Amino acid sequence: DDAGTRVIACYVEGFRDARRIVGIGRRALDAGKPILMWKVGNSEAGASAAASHTANLGGAPALYRAAFAQAGIIEVNDVSDLADCVHALEAAVSGNRLPRGNRIAVVTLSGGAGILMADRCSDAGLMLPKLTAATSAELRSFLPSFAAVGNPVDLTAGVLNDPALFGRALRLIAADPNVDMLGMPMAAISGKVALAAANEIAALARETQLPIMVAWNGPVETTRAAYEVLDAAGIPRYRTPVRCSRGFDALWQWSKALKRRAPPDAAPASTCTRPQWRDLLAGRGDIAEHEAKRVLVDYGIASTREALVQSAEQAARVAAEIGYPVVLKVQSPSIPHKTEAGGVRIALADAGAVAAAFDEIMVNARRHAPDAAIDGVLVQEMVSGATEIILGVSNDPLFGPAVMFGLGGIFAEVMKDVSFRLAPVTHDEALRMIREIRTFAILDGARGKPKADVAALAAAIVDLSTLALDLELTVAELDVNPLFVFPEGQGVKAGDALMRTF
Repeated sequence: DDAGTRVIACYVEGFRDARRIVGIGRRALDAGKPILMWKVGNSEAGASAAASHTANLGGAPALYRAAFAQAGIIEVNDVSDLADCVHALEAAVSGNRLPRGNRIAVVTLSGGAGILMADRCSDAGLMLPKLTAATSAELRSFLPSFAAVGNPVDLTAGVLNDPALFGRALRLIAADPNVDMLGMPMAAISGKVALAAANEIAALARETQLPIMVAWNGPVETTRAAYEVLDAAGIPRYRTPVRCSRGFDALWQWSKALKRRAPPDAAPASTCTRPQWRDLLAGRGDIAEHEAKRVLVDYGIASTREALVQSAEQAARVAAEIGYPVVLKVQSPSIPHKTEAGGVRIALADAGAVAAAFDEIMVNARRHAPDAAIDGVLVQEMVSGATEIILGVSNDPLFGPAVMFGLGGIFAEVMKDVSFRLAPVTHDEALRMIREIRTFAILDGARGKPKADVAALAAAIVDLSTLALDLELTVAELDVNPLFVFPEGQGVKAGDALMRTF
């Protein structure tokens, strides 16, 4: 709320009221004030004893990152990183220099420094576009023949023999429609040529709102005057191209957060039957799959075709109605991990196989958990042609309900390629969750496979978020694993669910 505050930089060990992070971050976004967060103490001493994949893959570090992502808070991991990002953002906020996009032109007097900055900017998700043909042609018309006019643009130190040519080159590049930011590794030039170069850079800054930052490591004694010119013009300068690149990264993150915030996403509408499930689930501990999936259906998440049966004969009859092949699974609140109990059979192709599988499953279940109350066996359609996803809810004491998304199988368990958000999750935020995992290409039609129905998947994440908030005092953990995601336009279906209540 302070009128004089432009950037908020934080060193944090933890919050007692961590759930408020998202709201406070969005308030800062609305005020036009970036928040940088150096959160320490991110290692966890021991693994969670939670039953669900979601709770095991979560924990405070993942949820802090989720809160930062939702709130537009920029995470840093070192004091120098904090200082470098503050430097970039303070200049951007003070001078109203925000990039239109993520395209940066790197203009250097030293090829090596330009390549280094280009590498680091690419690592941060910035693009180094080609300059237009017109820009490149005009640059070639007056630069030395050995200059490189791609991107990075290597003007070579020789251009400083005529500072006016240096300024002309900068103006051409800054005016190129493909350029949103301008990064300039100036190497170690010093003395009079340094001062002349600084004056040209400062003059350009007065003529454009393009974000400009400089990496310059000339000797202070002979470069002080040049540095003072840049400082007076509000142009951030760094000692290395790597640190300058980090400044651009922070600037682009902040710009993206502002664009996401205005206008804010519409709140998702709920289609649930809240009072029914709050009363029916409270205090029951583990909930069997068939009942957990009824909850999902009430919240708008479709389920596979299935029915609960009590005998081998009934199983065969239901399987014929559903259509072969089918899957059989034991249903008991005391057997949350059915496969380990020998309680699952797949790809059953006829009535005889179904009847035999029913008997085997019941024997295995009673051997595995002799005192378990068994609700019956679920006969379920066997799904093909879909991508398997894991969705989940983890109700954290610090953050409240959080939603997890990831690809199924080893991608979640071994690679931990998952994303989290705190509830409520909007449709736009759900799409960002989906696209930020490393293996998103699998959903996006990699290697000629059909694209998955990402819109329906995002809608399921929003529905699950609504469930998580609505049943916050009831549901401790929930996994939808797998959620089958079909090709575009064909929707999603919950294939299995594990729920644990308070």
